[in-house]
Amino acid sequence: MRGFQTTTLNPPAGTISLKDGLSLVKPEGFPGQVRVTTLSQETRSIEGDPNLNLPPGLDRFPNLFQPIGRKRTRSVDSSFGSWALVISLDVDEASRQSITPDNRLRLELPALANEQIADLLPIAFDGEDYLPVGYAAEGNNAVDVVTLPPAVVSTDAQGLPSQRDIGRTIQLFVDKKMGRYTPLIGLRRAELVDGKVEYRDIGPNQFQPGDTVALFVHGFTADTRHMVETFAPFLRDQVLPYKHLLTWD
Repeated sequence: MRGFQTTTLNPPAGTISLKDGLSLVKPEGFPGQVRVTTLSQETRSIEGDPNLNLPPGLDRFPNLFQPIGRKRTRSVDSSFGSWALVISLDVDEASRQSITPDNRLRLELPALANEQIADLLPIAFDGEDYLPVGYAAEGNNAVDVVTLPPAVVSTDAQGLPSQRDIGRTIQLFVDKKMGRYTPLIGLRRAELVDGKVEYRDIGPNQFQPGDTVALFVHGFTADTRHMVETFAPFLRDQVLPYKHLLTWD
């Protein structure tokens, strides 16, 4: 079986063309290696990780979140997400720590024609956990990676590494949130008018030192309207008359 093709990251800053239409824009320094594969390749190859999965949680909502992936063709594994692109970075500790909001990596993505994408989210797998590590760049055709977690080395009963590598590899997924951008999500102010919620945008200078704030947070499948209408009066009468009601949908 052929090994994965890797690309060497040399110290000078620059843009490195990768497979599948991806490009990595790196800062000065940050030597190491990078490879691009699919989830199916990673889990089936002796060089990969058979326990690697899509980021948990997001894969339960395929209509909302989908991984950036290779153009699908006939293959042995056609299950959802098997074609997801996996970007593996093998770097030393100094390089890992050098990535910050002021010294970021940018991953430029292949053209996403005819797709309605509201947001992009880079997620790193450190060998144990899946962690958000950045955000979409302007234009929704790239993501900025502003932190890299230390790789977790799995060990056996004797405390020795249980995998072939030395545990420096960090694997990145990029998930796209489908649908047009809408102002009906995110952080907003809520006001109760005759018992009904009216949402307002948050503007500058609306908060003063000492203001009390109640924050209502909801998940993917509903919104905060019912929560505010039900619990805000209780908080006002029984707990504290909060000056601001904020919501996150």
